[in-house]
Amino acid sequence: MSEAVTIIVDDTDLFNGATFNSAAWTELGTSSSKIKGLPTFNTSLALNPDGQRSRSSFTFSTDEITSLALFGFTPVASNDQTFSVHIQTKDSDIGSWTNSYPSPDQGCQFFTTPNLPATGGDSTFFFDVSTSGGLSIDYAVMEVTNSTDLTGKTIIVDDSSPEITWQGNWQSHSFDTTIQISFDVDPVHTGNTKGWHSHGNSTHRSISAGDSFIFQFAGTSITVAGIFPVLSNQPDVFFNLNFTVDNLSIPSSFTQSDVADSQVKSRLIGGRQIHFPWFTNNSLTPGVHTLIVEVLNVGGLDNNFAVEIDYLTYTPSFRTASEKPNFGNGSGSGNPSGNPSGTLLGPNPTTTGSPSPPTTKGTNIGAVIGGVVASVVLLVGLIGGYLFWRYRRKQHAAHLLQQCTIIPNY
Repeated sequence: MSEAVTIIVDDTDLFNGATFNSAAWTELGTSSSKIKGLPTFNTSLALNPDGQRSRSSFTFSTDEITSLALFGFTPVASNDQTFSVHIQTKDSDIGSWTNSYPSPDQGCQFFTTPNLPATGGDSTFFFDVSTSGGLSIDYAVMEVTNSTDLTGKTIIVDDSSPEITWQGNWQSHSFDTTIQISFDVDPVHTGNTKGWHSHGNSTHRSISAGDSFIFQFAGTSITVAGIFPVLSNQPDVFFNLNFTVDNLSIPSSFTQSDVADSQVKSRLIGGRQIHFPWFTNNSLTPGVHTLIVEVLNVGGLDNNFAVEIDYLTYTPSFRTASEKPNFGNGSGSGNPSGNPSGTLLGPNPTTTGSPSPPTTKGTNIGAVIGGVVASVVLLVGLIGGYLFWRYRRKQHAAHLLQQCTIIPNY
């Protein structure tokens, strides 16, 4: 089943050219302010670190979307926990909302618009924040219309999507942990511990070799993102996975020493690296592809070590959502070997198997010859049986004759 198309927009793109009414907002993780190991999407974050109560506004353009959700980290409990959102287009006012954050000190989806009316063009999104500091925005997810131009956009697919086929013993569960965000440029937040919820509030988790999943898409790049259990004070852990795109397989091994250094580990309370890219391929040819991911081995002293998948992202090769191929319903069990040829699955697929043998209107020569041979074999068998019966009958008669006593006639 093909679900609605949602795109993910990083904060650096979200606020590219944005208008800020307050100088308090700071972009972290950019080339001018790089913080190593920042546990965010694309390792960047828009932060309002002002320690004084302030009201900040920014605007950005949205192109034909039907809804929008904002993800980030909410302020500490001592700060103002309310914010307001105002949305308007060039021609009309869509609405205003005053909200409270779901909870303080949490990395989560903290705001979602209702369904937005079709505007037929660009809209201007005004976001006003009333806070004493501490709100940060990581990324936005937007559901697009069927006519939205997706050129250069990134589509996100949550692990709960029916477009993914999970095979084996994968367990779906809600995921939350705690992480340490060391904002070196902000004394108020340095050393601040935040809770964190996975995208969509769930992950798929595997501890079993042989587990796999299949995802079909039409695009030029693919990323598999999840959580890696980086433990600074535990023996090394390792994972062996096999990633297959179409007919090309790439076995990959992961250890905690490979994916994070001590500086990154020290920032992760709970021992997990979030938004971890298990696999990325940015050089696919435009068109339909089949991704198969198989767990080969899970190692470590702790049985809780697991491969955890949070979401997939890909760059589409179709221009609008109306042109997205329908791959059928991917949920439930499936063949782990998948369909590496890239043929579309679902109703009315394009088949690539061997064609059926052609039919002819003439006599089937093979059938005639087979019938003749069978008749000859049957006839020979009957004749042989009859001759054998005649032979045995004569033998029996001769035997009886030898035993007879002839009585003379006086």
